Amino acid sequence: MPATRWQEAREGLLAPGSGGVADGPPRCGFVYPGIGDHYEGMAAGLLDYLPGFRPRLADALTTAGELAGRDFQALLFPPRRTPRRAAGGVDLRAMLRGAPREAALNDPVNAHVTVFCVQLALTEALADLGVVPAAVFGHSLGELAAATVARVFTRQDAYRVVVRRAQHVAALPAGAMLAVALPEDRAVELTGPRVWLSTVVTPASCVLGGARADLLAVAERLRERGVQTRMTGVSHAFHTPLMRPAAEELRALLTAMPLRPPETPLVTGLGGDWAGADIARPDFWVRQLTSTVRFGDGALRMSGRCPVLLELGPGQLRTVVSQSGIARAGVAALATVRRRYEDDRDDLVLARTLGRLWERGTPVDWAALRGGRAARGVPLPPNACDDRELRAGGRAAAPAPLS
Repeated sequence: MPATRWQEAREGLLAPGSGGVADGPPRCGFVYPGIGDHYEGMAAGLLDYLPGFRPRLADALTTAGELAGRDFQALLFPPRRTPRRAAGGVDLRAMLRGAPREAALNDPVNAHVTVFCVQLALTEALADLGVVPAAVFGHSLGELAAATVARVFTRQDAYRVVVRRAQHVAALPAGAMLAVALPEDRAVELTGPRVWLSTVVTPASCVLGGARADLLAVAERLRERGVQTRMTGVSHAFHTPLMRPAAEELRALLTAMPLRPPETPLVTGLGGDWAGADIARPDFWVRQLTSTVRFGDGALRMSGRCPVLLELGPGQLRTVVSQSGIARAGVAALATVRRRYEDDRDDLVLARTLGRLWERGTPVDWAALRGGRAARGVPLPPNACDDRELRAGGRAAAPAPLS
């Protein structure tokens, strides 16, 4: 939506008496990001922390691997990983540089399958703890995960769709996507014969898609004007007409599949609103791959019903919620795993998130998280002493200096 309408919607969420986020029992919305923020070994820190995650992820990777004729296990669990500190810092160079293009996960099939499998395995393992979505929303590939959770696809059909979609994309000429710090109306001015508006992220940021050489030329022009840009870590121009051949192959596949309306409320990034019956038609998924998608609009719409947005897998949800002003309405965006450039541990990231979910009223089965193990007691700090000298009939002396 244009910036003015976006601002009106956000202000409506914030306005006194508007109800803000939905009243009633606490609601948690699950948000599934697309590719671009994935990395080798993502979520590996949860394998021995989150009960049920390891076997579910292994089963998902095996099922998808049989369809694709590949072994995806080593991509997520390489034999050697650099130990990470628990300080929770950020590697600024890695954040600004983007994903390394030589990484194996730059391959569309590897990227699609591993991200999708991580998202489904996380969803199922969290359900064992009692954490389930009141609504779902997915960006790009993540919309396929959201639709699978909402039972638009059967699980087996979903694997086929993800694998075949990725294979058809990989067969296309390479492209690129460029993130620009510009509102939608100014980003549209940069489009041309080989550059399209791919994603509207926030009222002040968008992503362009197209031929790499053309996008590099756009980036150079914007750099001279002092506009921040960044090439994203993907190999093709998703959500542009360049995807049309792959989208038509996808249409043929989906036509032979039973698709159903979502059983769980679902926000679609194609229009940034609640999905209707059209999401169960092949044409929807053709347009979803070839047309502009609206991540920020979808997050805003979801936040009107769910005061907590939980991101399944690595993505930019927290940044979007912060920069778009949604957080001002009391909406929290929480992570399940660290981002590639964060110097943190996955188990600590998820532990903090589960604590915040519980703090906001989402029931969490802590016994299930412990997997039957007894909880370990820890000493609490003593009460702070009120170190003042009190005299009968007089005023209290000033606090004594701490030694």
